[in-house]
Amino acid sequence: QKQRADFSSLGAVKMSLDRATSITDVALTAGQQISDILVQMREKVVGAAEGSASAQTKKAFDDEYQTLLSAVSQFSDSAEFDGVAVLNGTITTNLNFLANADGDSYIRLTPQDFSISGSIIGLAGTTLTGDVASTQSVLASLDVAISNVTSALAEMGAQSKQIEKHVTFVTKLQDVLETGIGNLVDA
Repeated sequence: QKQRADFSSLGAVKMSLDRATSITDVALTAGQQISDILVQMREKVVGAAEGSASAQTKKAFDDEYQTLLSAVSQFSDSAEFDGVAVLNGTITTNLNFLANADGDSYIRLTPQDFSISGSIIGLAGTTLTGDVASTQSVLASLDVAISNVTSALAEMGAQSKQIEKHVTFVTKLQDVLETGIGNLVDA
């Protein structure tokens, strides 16, 4: 009966880990899109930083930049699964998912703030219509944002791999317990 209880509890663990997998998959997909958008934004900033760019040219670059900035906000806000959004800064503590049948061990997922005003990206209020120095300042901030997003995605990717490996372990453990229960009943 103890083995059956453990087997049944592992079902809850697997469900928790499957939910964690879905949350990280959604977050990583959105995070990759955000990273790609930041690279596109860099192209606009470099174009606007040209000293001979006219006000109209800078405005055109800024219009595209602002549209891309809005897309970053949309992706960070939309990256949600089962009511959990780990990229928009609303969750500030680690999410813990069950890791064992006793319910006293957890695998964690660290939320990341990919909002444009958050500490990772921090580009809220930036424009490309100023002078060359201000545009160079935006470029420096954007380079920091790209680096921060890359690091945050790497951390989230590592946690995703840990969750994936633990799902495999729990599945194999369930199989072994099921076989073991059958052997005990037969004995």
